[in-house]
Amino acid sequence: MRKYISGISLAALALLAAGCGEIEMEKKAEWELNSSLAADGGNTTKIFDIALDSTRNRIYVHGIITDQLAEIDTETGALVGYLDTDLEGYHLSYLDANPSTSRVYVADQKSNTLIKIDAPNNHISETSVELPGTPARIVVRKGKSGTGYVIVSFTGRNEVRFYDVNTLSLEKTLELDDGMYGPKGMKVHKDTLYIALGRGVPETGVGNESGIAVVDLDSLAVTDLFTFEGALGAEEIARDPDNGNFYLCSSARFWAVNSAGTLLETFKTDGPEFKEVEAYDGYALLLRRGHVREHRGRAQRDRHVQRADQGRHRATAVRR
Repeated sequence: MRKYISGISLAALALLAAGCGEIEMEKKAEWELNSSLAADGGNTTKIFDIALDSTRNRIYVHGIITDQLAEIDTETGALVGYLDTDLEGYHLSYLDANPSTSRVYVADQKSNTLIKIDAPNNHISETSVELPGTPARIVVRKGKSGTGYVIVSFTGRNEVRFYDVNTLSLEKTLELDDGMYGPKGMKVHKDTLYIALGRGVPETGVGNESGIAVVDLDSLAVTDLFTFEGALGAEEIARDPDNGNFYLCSSARFWAVNSAGTLLETFKTDGPEFKEVEAYDGYALLLRRGHVREHRGRAQRDRHVQRADQGRHRATAVRR
């Protein structure tokens, strides 16, 4: 498995390779961009998000104080150019790419705008969309022949919106009545969308719960909705195709949930540690931020735990 991660405070990208059996995590490449994240200099020490185009072997990098996306060749690590976004000043934007068309999509939190960029030609589409609120995350469902959806979550509005990947026309909105209780992080696997719900009380949409929504991407309907008590605030989600488990994390909490929605385990850290969660071969892979202490709870006693240093970041593998 190849997994690209970005730093929060260091302008560096790292590629992780996870082996089978007992996890071995090895840093395969790291590209320092401290002086070249923007053509005009810009602020290069605050990477906010990245997107991968596996067809063109490109990574696109967004820094918080630049109106451009840095374009990196994943084969050579070379910085090959910049994409314009027409955004100005300080901004926080989430990215994703559609490898079948080499388009990059930007959901900007400052302007509340969804932007489509033809990356090979560095052309911004005239069909950019004004979003109804602050976007929380973006993911592209990469369908056949260039079809699919650009999916945007809106935590504050309790909504997930589906935009046509070509025209950016709004195709459907899932709302509070559909179970969208504070949706944030999303992952697509095959024809299914998994959504992390940061709050999960059906009566009000707020409370001391977190949850998971499962959406069929053919019908755009919610097929499963799980909530569990413990703590609100789930921000990121992963689904393990091997054992069917869900993994959730906030900045300071991790949850493991089985395919029936039963909470298997949760643990909390002393402060903000977690940035992202992925799943692989029965492991939950947690990208950790900063210098972190070793977790000495149930996960350490009952599971194989390893981590790989990534500058000021660490990735932790928790075996279930």
